[in-house]
Amino acid sequence: DACRDGAYMGRTCSSGDDYARACCDAGRKYGFGTLIVATDSSSALAELTAALAERRCPFTVKATSDTSVDDKTRESARVEDLLESNVLDSAKEFAGVLVDVFLLASGDVYIGKFTSNLDRLAYALLVARKGVAAPYVSLDTAWSKDTPALFDAATHRPLQKLLNETLHKSQLRNITRKKLRVDECRAPRAVAGWSETGSRWWCPATTTSA
Repeated sequence: DACRDGAYMGRTCSSGDDYARACCDAGRKYGFGTLIVATDSSSALAELTAALAERRCPFTVKATSDTSVDDKTRESARVEDLLESNVLDSAKEFAGVLVDVFLLASGDVYIGKFTSNLDRLAYALLVARKGVAAPYVSLDTAWSKDTPALFDAATHRPLQKLLNETLHKSQLRNITRKKLRVDECRAPRAVAGWSETGSRWWCPATTTSA
């Protein structure tokens, strides 16, 4: 969910085709044919596989997706609030993160976003396992503005500028973030929204709209 908070996190959501293009280019350059995809969104996985087919990239796709919680529920509030309210199981989510990290670190080429701590951790483990800097594609910023060896100025400087400009807005996070508290979300609702009572908590959708 972090990419939806670009106003103060400096992150944006990329399309399945953005990832497919990077995968296809890397596949042709380095000769791999299997993709390990870490996502908990069935719609994002479908978008990626469709984009790969459209680009005629014959990859074998192995996904770590956990689709036991539907996309609509996951997108109804920030993951921290869904965990706090027990909409998501914290132990299961953490186990899923560990699986994602170690599977991603088992590859030979890394494609992701280095504004993500998970991506940075997985890539670091991949490099440690291989004992050499592995090929990578970051769809947003470089590993760090302080690591010139990984910094592509043409690609990353504009994105680094965006991060620097939005850094101060992170102070607004505790003021503007949407909260969720189940005991104040009693009324069934077809779409997510603020509670009608209490301290105005963010409530997820609990019914299917007609």
